[in-house]
Amino acid sequence: MNLALIKTHLTVTKIVDGDGLIVQNMFNQEEEEIRLIGVDAPEIKRSRKLLQDERETHLPGELLLELGIQSKQFLSTLVPVGSVVTISMERVKSILQSEQFLVKTTWL
Repeated sequence: MNLALIKTHLTVTKIVDGDGLIVQNMFNQEEEEIRLIGVDAPEIKRSRKLLQDERETHLPGELLLELGIQSKQFLSTLVPVGSVVTISMERVKSILQSEQFLVKTTWL
């Protein structure tokens, strides 16, 4: 069973990378990290995930890092820090049977 959840009155406080950001609730000041559905931006720092991406894409790590930085910059232009957003989250059961939220975001 999928349950939709709408969250409003959120302010973007940080762009984490090309597919994630931190938002803060205007009322209770709680922060949470949001990962965007359907977006898998390259990494912006060296990590195991970067090595995995190198193997899977057959692209050099330096290029992937540069593309990751560009994707973060692009997300920063779409939704700059300080933007007010509304998010629609859908809780789903993954293949591994763990619950996770998929997020669709509306920028205001």
